[in-house]
Amino acid sequence: MTLFASLNGTPVTRARVVQPYTGIWHADVWLDHVADTTGSQTLVVGPWTGTCAVTRAVDFAGQRMVRLVGGAGGWSQVPSTPVFWAAAQLSTILNDVAGTVGETINLATDRTVTPFYVLDGATPASTVLQDLCGAGWWMDSSGVTQVGTRASPTIASPFTLRDVDGPPGIYHVDTEYLADWVPGATFSGPTGSGTVSRITYLLEAGKLTTEVMIPKVATTPTDRLRDAIKSVLTQVMPGWIYLATWEYTVEATNGGPTSVTIDASAPQGYGLPDVTGLPLRADASGSVGAPAVGSKVLIGFQAGDRYSPEVRGLDGSTAPTSTWLAQGTNPIARLGDQVQCFLPPTLPCVVTISGVPSAGVVTLSAPISGVVTQGSPIIFGA
Repeated sequence: MTLFASLNGTPVTRARVVQPYTGIWHADVWLDHVADTTGSQTLVVGPWTGTCAVTRAVDFAGQRMVRLVGGAGGWSQVPSTPVFWAAAQLSTILNDVAGTVGETINLATDRTVTPFYVLDGATPASTVLQDLCGAGWWMDSSGVTQVGTRASPTIASPFTLRDVDGPPGIYHVDTEYLADWVPGATFSGPTGSGTVSRITYLLEAGKLTTEVMIPKVATTPTDRLRDAIKSVLTQVMPGWIYLATWEYTVEATNGGPTSVTIDASAPQGYGLPDVTGLPLRADASGSVGAPAVGSKVLIGFQAGDRYSPEVRGLDGSTAPTSTWLAQGTNPIARLGDQVQCFLPPTLPCVVTISGVPSAGVVTLSAPISGVVTQGSPIIFGA
């Protein structure tokens, strides 16, 4: 295909445009002369148009070579002011961060981020997307960051599968309808079919070639290069997930007071194990609380050792079913509680009537009852 390409009207002699399944599309572009590339840019490659920003520019031999990223180029910036959110909507956090770095974002579905979220003054803005959205975000051609599940359209426009590089799973496609070929789209032809995982436009000497990478499993659209990087990191740091503290769900509580254990289920999607018979340590006061079934507990791993899990905190919003102060087993009466007082069966007493003392014995046939009128100024209970 012979076509015209330009960047803000300046002719492009070479270009490589990459659209991943997750993340920001980017491009390397060669201009035919040195031109102004400040501010927002519009990249045109035949029938395809993208809004982008320049992250690097190099001039050599009368040409300018630039690296472009979709949008305003703000997601790589580090917001200088730390921000703290409490039980905020996902849309609030993402729009706050996007506005700070000059980006535009669109959410398909909102949710509450609990309990807190913190953006420090040393983290790139894109880390927020990774933290809160995982693989569920990407940059569209207009420069808007989309959050949600990608559409899976079927490509109905004409195309030809010219050849395939089988081992890496890359098809070379000839088509006049570049806009139809987006990550997540499915295609089918006489010589092959698949789902687009990543697409690359290569412009060289006025000719455009299109490379389509497909996932390992045709029915599971993912970004294969992203998956490969994650796999490498997992092999280099196989225990990275054990360096964090995770929120588990209590399934059972056993024992007490000197030996309290819990069974708890792990959060899904991280490859963490469920735990059974995990002991609770006493806190600094020597007290132990038995968490309620269904409540949350924070579980970490000592020094990142997968064989040394420990409970680091209970759910502050759910009262424990039992609490043993200093591992004691005697129930504690509270101020205002109704109590029974057991006195000796016979109780010597001295009674003064009209100024005349009289000694005798009071016989008690049953315990007497009363109310606690003074509590400890140190120990408090529920």
